[in-house]
Amino acid sequence: MHLDTNTKLAILSAYNGRRGDLPRAHSVASRPNHRRIASLGRKGEKPRLNVAHFLVKAGPEAWALIGPAMNGDPAALERLRRITRTLERPRRKRSSGRPDRGAPLANTPCEGTCRERKTLRVILEWAEATLGYAEHFPEDLQMRVSRRMERGYGTHMVRGGVHRITLSYRLFRHGIEGILLDTALHELAHLLDATTNPRGRSSHGPSWREWCHRLGAIPTRLMSPEAGARVRIAAEEDVPGRIPDVVQEWLDQQGEVDAT
Repeated sequence: MHLDTNTKLAILSAYNGRRGDLPRAHSVASRPNHRRIASLGRKGEKPRLNVAHFLVKAGPEAWALIGPAMNGDPAALERLRRITRTLERPRRKRSSGRPDRGAPLANTPCEGTCRERKTLRVILEWAEATLGYAEHFPEDLQMRVSRRMERGYGTHMVRGGVHRITLSYRLFRHGIEGILLDTALHELAHLLDATTNPRGRSSHGPSWREWCHRLGAIPTRLMSPEAGARVRIAAEEDVPGRIPDVVQEWLDQQGEVDAT
């Protein structure tokens, strides 16, 4: 949906005026969101406010509630939901009467270099051998390095019973091997949460945080600003990283030496 200048300024003013501790947004974009009313993204290095089409149509009363609702104010969130509930929301397109998430994930090629693929492979082998939960690792688990993942650092997906973990190529750089390992454990916690959850899915809820504690991962949804800054600097320097120390020590005990 195209937003005219006056609408953009009005939405930005409403959000920034009541954003609390949230980052100040420098731009706004309308998205055909199906479930999420509003979220923060980035345009370059500056935060951008993404709002659903139906929220734009709701008008100034709803716009004034975006900041408090995103800050966790339950009253503002409930009021915003009541306002937008009367509006027609888009429906997800389905094919053959089945949800898209029912189709198995395609086995797409890994975009990592030989060195990055080896690092990812041995991290998985180390996790299966040392963490004690190998029976919950699917045999057809897909591990991928992505060169197109520019905004995030890792994802876990499950569709049609097939699980895939994808890590950004930016993590495989010198000096941030610890961040690489923590991100991998973060996504493995999602995997184990999903494979042991009756619903077969994982969120950033209590059960996922419990798996993070078991695996030794930091139980937070987002990477800290300090870690994010280190990743950006390492990506700019573009020096290939090594296998994380704890994984390399395990490899040495197995008699395999890192040839990088």
